[in-house]
Amino acid sequence: MKKRISIIISMAMLLTILLPIGTFAQMDQNLQNAIKKAKSLLNISNEYENFEYAIEKVGDKVYYNLNWSDQELGYVSVSIDSNGTIDHYGKHEYHEDRVGKLPLVSEDKGLKISKDFIKKINPKIEGKVEYKGSISDSYDGSTNYYFTYARTENNIPYYGNQVTVSVDTNTGEVRSYIQYWDEKIKFSSPNKIISSAEAEKAFKENENIELLYNFYRNKGKLSPRLIYSISDSKLIDAETGKPLNDVIGGQGSYSKSGGFDSSGILYGLDSEVLYLSPEEQKNIDELKNIISDKEAENVARKLCNISNKYELKSSRLSSNEAKDNYNWMLEFYGKNQNDDFISVAIDAKTKELKRLSKYSFVDNKKDVAYSKEKALKKAKDFISSVSSEKFKQTELIDSEDPILTIQSGEDKNYYFTFARKYNGIKVSNNGFTIAISGVTGDVESYGYNWYEEKLPSSDNVTSKEKALDNILSEIKLELQYVTDIKDDIDKEKVAKLVYGLEPNKFIDVDATTGALIDFEGKPYKDKKETKTYKDINNSKFKEIIEKLAKYGVYLPGEEFKGNEEVTQKDFLYLLAKSKGYSYIDYENTDELYQHLINERIIKKNEKNRRIK
Repeated sequence: MKKRISIIISMAMLLTILLPIGTFAQMDQNLQNAIKKAKSLLNISNEYENFEYAIEKVGDKVYYNLNWSDQELGYVSVSIDSNGTIDHYGKHEYHEDRVGKLPLVSEDKGLKISKDFIKKINPKIEGKVEYKGSISDSYDGSTNYYFTYARTENNIPYYGNQVTVSVDTNTGEVRSYIQYWDEKIKFSSPNKIISSAEAEKAFKENENIELLYNFYRNKGKLSPRLIYSISDSKLIDAETGKPLNDVIGGQGSYSKSGGFDSSGILYGLDSEVLYLSPEEQKNIDELKNIISDKEAENVARKLCNISNKYELKSSRLSSNEAKDNYNWMLEFYGKNQNDDFISVAIDAKTKELKRLSKYSFVDNKKDVAYSKEKALKKAKDFISSVSSEKFKQTELIDSEDPILTIQSGEDKNYYFTFARKYNGIKVSNNGFTIAISGVTGDVESYGYNWYEEKLPSSDNVTSKEKALDNILSEIKLELQYVTDIKDDIDKEKVAKLVYGLEPNKFIDVDATTGALIDFEGKPYKDKKETKTYKDINNSKFKEIIEKLAKYGVYLPGEEFKGNEEVTQKDFLYLLAKSKGYSYIDYENTDELYQHLINERIIKKNEKNRRIK
C-alpha cells in the first residue's frame, strides 16, 4: 500500500514538473468559457442534475466535450474547441414516442430553422455553406428532418467538409448539429479550368460505366437483372482534362450496385440466416440429400486443416432466407483456454466450404514474413482446393490502395477479392473473399456467394454510350474541390479542382430497356418530386391528399379514385405508409398483411383484401 501511495505521489510531482502551474489555471478558465458559451448559445438550463466533461486533443486543437443529463429531462451533449467553435450538439428527451405521426412542422420551415441555427452557432461559416438536400424528402416515420450543407469556396462545393442539422418534425426544435470543418486547406484558384462540356467529353471517353448482373427483390425473392452502373467515381482534373485514379477524399459518395463490403466480406445473397427449430431440424435430417453433422465436421476438418487439438463445441443446421439452401454452422474451440476459435459453414447438400473465420491470438509484434505475391499464391491455392470450378470463373479485383496494413497492434493480413464473371460480365455479390496472414501465411478468413440459378441473356442490350447518356441526364458532372485523404492531419491540405458526379444520387440503367432505375430496381424518380393525381383538382380534400402525398402516404397510379369506396387493402396500405413503413410494396399483398398482423394492427381472421 505504501509503495502504491509513493508511486502516485511521484507521478503527481512529475506532472507538476511537466506542466507549468499556469497550465492548470488556463485549462480551468477555458473549460469555464466553454461551458458558459455552450449554455448561452444553446439555452441549456440549470435543471439538469448531472454534468460531466472530458478534454481531448486532436492535432493542435483542444476539444471540451460537455455532457448534461437528468433522469427526467434526458441529456445534452456539446463539443466545443479551444477557439470557441461548436462542432457537435445533440439533445435527447426521454419518454418520446412519436413514431408514425405526421409532421406538424413543414420541411420548408424546418430548413429555415436549420439555416438560422447555423448563423447563430457559427456565423463565420454562414456564407460558406450550401444546402444540398434533406434525407427526409419522403416520410419514413422519422421524428426529425436532417438537412445537409456542403462547404463552398469560390462558390464551388467541397464535400469533405459538411454541416448537418436535424430538426424535430413536431416541435421545430434543433435536435442535433454536426460540423466537419478543416481550417488547414488551401483551395486552388478556378481561373484556368476546362469547361463542363470538355469535362463530360473526357468522362465519356474513359468509359466510366460497367455492364453487370445485379440482384433485386421481387416478392421476397432475389432475381438477377442486367444493368449498367457507374463502375467507379472517377474524377476529371479540371485543369488538364485527364482522369484522376488516385485515392481522393472530399468527393460526394456514389454507391456501386452490389458487391463486397469494406472488410472484404461478401454480403447480399446469403446474409440473412434463419435457424431451424429442433422439430424442423429432425425432419431435415431425415432427408437423404442433407449430410449429417458428423460428416460436415469431417469435411470442415479436411478442407480447413483443423487438427484434433480443436474440439467441435457447436453445430447447427440453418437455412438462408430462400429456405432451400442449408448450411451446417460449426464452431471449433481449442482444448486449452488460450487456443484459437474457428467458425466454419459447410453447405449441407454439396459439402462446399461457404465460410471460414479464425479468431487467433497472434503476437502482433512478430514481423511480416510473407510478401503480397506469396500471400496471393496462398489465396489462389486455397480457393482452388475447395472450389476449383467456380474459382475458374472469377478474376482478381486489384486495388490501388495498399492491401497490407502494418501498424502497431493492428491487422497484418492481406485481403483479396475474386469477382465472378459470366460470359465476361461481372456478377455482383458473387465470388470469393479471402484473408491471408502476413505473419504465418495461414488463411484467416474465407467466404463466397454464388447464384446457382440461370442468369439472363446479354443479347440485345442497349449500348454503353446510350446508358451513360441516360445517367448523365440525371447525375450532372459538377465542379468540386477534393483533397488527398493521405494528407497529414497537422499539415495544410491542398484542395484540387475536379469535375465529379453529383453526390448522393443512386441511379443505374436497365440494360435491356435503357430505363433509369433506383437501387431497388424500380423506375427512378427524383426524391423531390411529389406524388400527384389527375382526378383530385375538384376534390374538397385536395389539400389534405396532397399533404399526405408529400410525406409518402399515397396510392400507386395516376388516380386517387376518391368517389369510390376504399378497399381494405388500400386503406391498410395508406395506414402502413402513415406509420412510416415506406418500404412496404403495394404489389406484395401478402407481405403487407403479414407485416400489419405482426404489428397487431389487424388480426389474421380480419384479412380480406377485397372488402370495402
